[in-house]
Amino acid sequence: MSPRTKAKDGSWLYPTTRWAIYLRDGLACVYCGITLDEVLADDGSNFLSVDHVRARCRGGTREPTNLVTCCYDCNVIKSTLSLKAFCFKQGFTYERVRSRIRKRRVRDIERYRESAKILLGLTNWAPLN
Repeated sequence: MSPRTKAKDGSWLYPTTRWAIYLRDGLACVYCGITLDEVLADDGSNFLSVDHVRARCRGGTREPTNLVTCCYDCNVIKSTLSLKAFCFKQGFTYERVRSRIRKRRVRDIERYRESAKILLGLTNWAPLN
């Protein structure tokens, strides 16, 4: 998707790509580690979202290598901060967070794209017997 193209639902990211990123990252915030289960058990004020590791206003791209799963709370706090500044502000170990992010590669997204299509009901799926 080009920078000016929007997904059919009007968002900046296709649903299959969004869910492939969620699956790649283990359905957990790469910054604080909160999982989807914990988010769903919460009071509803927090949810998983996709964050640009390097903010768009700081030259970051919409490529999957610059996108990670994060909770809404971390996304709001991080805003346009650099990763290092965000980690310092939150008391996270920069090297540990950076290491988690570096493990994500474009090829990883492709591994999860088919699973994302199944989750979204865009592909026929038959269980193995």
